Amino acid sequence: MSRTTILLADDNSSVLIHVSKMLDKEKNYHVIGTISDGATVVRDSLRLRPDVIILDISMGELSGIDIARQLCDAGCNAKIIFLTVHEDAD
Repeated sequence: MSRTTILLADDNSSVLIHVSKMLDKEKNYHVIGTISDGATVVRDSLRLRPDVIILDISMGELSGIDIARQLCDAGCNAKIIFLTVHEDAD
């Protein structure tokens, strides 16, 4: 059985470390990369071709929603999951 490849993108290094460790414990998942800079997500996604991209909505200058739009426009077939943490419930 092949494992699902995952690319993690979050500008918070603590989140990257914890989510990566959590996913690596699962035998069906393989984290193939972690990215902390929103500007490189599209380039690395097209190069690595993950099955799933876990993407932070707030990635600094470029939002995760804008990144997802660029990925779709570039023909990326990966499933995108948004994962984000905010103090404000709104």
